Amino acid sequence: MPQANVPSAAGFLLSRIAAALRRGHPCGGVIFLEYKFSDAIRNYLSAEMFQPLPTTSNGNGELMGIIDQAVDANPDFVFTHEVAHCFWLTHHENARGEVKQHHDQFDHNCMMSYPYWGIGAPPYPHQAPNLYDPTFCGKCNLKLRGWDITHADILALDAPTPPDNLVALFYYDRADPGLRWGTELATVRGAFTSVSRGLFRERNFNRNAHFATWMRELGDCDVYHHVTHGNVRCSRDRVRLASMTVATPRYPTWCRSDPNKVNALDKSEHDLCVSYKFNRTRLEGWARDSLITTSTWFHNLYSVIQWRVVDDDPNQDIEFTYEQIQTAFNGGTNAPRLLAFFSSCLLGWEKRFAKLFLDQGTPYVVAFRSRYETLQALEFSSIFYDTLKRGVFNRTAIKGAFLQAATQRPHAEPCLFSAAGIIRCVASTMETNSGDVQDIAWDNDDAFYAPRFPKR
Repeated sequence: MPQANVPSAAGFLLSRIAAALRRGHPCGGVIFLEYKFSDAIRNYLSAEMFQPLPTTSNGNGELMGIIDQAVDANPDFVFTHEVAHCFWLTHHENARGEVKQHHDQFDHNCMMSYPYWGIGAPPYPHQAPNLYDPTFCGKCNLKLRGWDITHADILALDAPTPPDNLVALFYYDRADPGLRWGTELATVRGAFTSVSRGLFRERNFNRNAHFATWMRELGDCDVYHHVTHGNVRCSRDRVRLASMTVATPRYPTWCRSDPNKVNALDKSEHDLCVSYKFNRTRLEGWARDSLITTSTWFHNLYSVIQWRVVDDDPNQDIEFTYEQIQTAFNGGTNAPRLLAFFSSCLLGWEKRFAKLFLDQGTPYVVAFRSRYETLQALEFSSIFYDTLKRGVFNRTAIKGAFLQAATQRPHAEPCLFSAAGIIRCVASTMETNSGDVQDIAWDNDDAFYAPRFPKR
């Protein structure tokens, strides 16, 4: 921010230069001194004092400033930023001495912000030092033109109103491009940023999933969208379940701790589909009598999030388990404030995973009871967010957005969980737009867990 000349060698030289140039003209022109440490000085400082080396640049109300050429940023930005301090513009995002009321709080590309030089991903991708190419925000432009940006009428514009007060977080597994997270990211970001000036965070793990980091960021958003693999895990045997491979939907079959049972069910599913041509009555009877359920007494089954570590070897995946999330929530970690959307297989197969979030204050959870193909996920998300965008991400628009997407793309059994109950959508045929909607009370396990197969 505007200040006296920085006490440094460059500042000392600048003062001497200004005194000589301004003799008889004390306010004439803007004077800047650019400097760069010699290699000898840089090597000495690196070895003896600082790592990494600090840089010093500034502009001040005396219409002069200094610029260190070693600053890790676009030099045009650095020069403009420091000259703007000479005209009493103040810092914005990522900078010490930030004066929020002097800036448009929804403009994250202001000249008076710094690039993000912190640890981890920047709050906005374009704030990376090698990408940052800002302009002056609206309030900066007003101030440069002589407006009083501290006037009450202008300060009143700062108060965020829906949907600008929303924060969105998109988390994905970068290690698995097969999830096509880039397409889904574009869908969610495009819908959110078209109606909201609120913060949109993009985060990922790339073979380095860290539970505490994920939970911390999860608790600081309104809209959460999640793209990874998912499964059902037996806590007793600490293995994930096998799933159906032929019919749709693809429910879990049995715990992998019993490979003989898994293989037998796999064969019986195949034989049934071939012999009876996917007859849904026979499939539903077989699934009801044969497949594992949450009440199978000698297993303890919970949905689990998976993060890829080794290509083509899911056994090496990092798991975020029900028990870990439960412990974090019990310890006071917050949950998303409006919506948690899990674009993953099987995280809606059992009710308790979603209920963790509801009990922690998330009003709505979207999850799927079946395994599903990536294309189905992309199409479902596209319909859901296109509808939610038209409802400007209002809480009352979430149910309608879900019903639009679920009835058109029902084959992975999408579910909407809320305190009022569960909406489960099942496919009546293999065609699109074939969803049948079921409103299910939380205590009605028979309706929620009943296997349902489409007519072929």
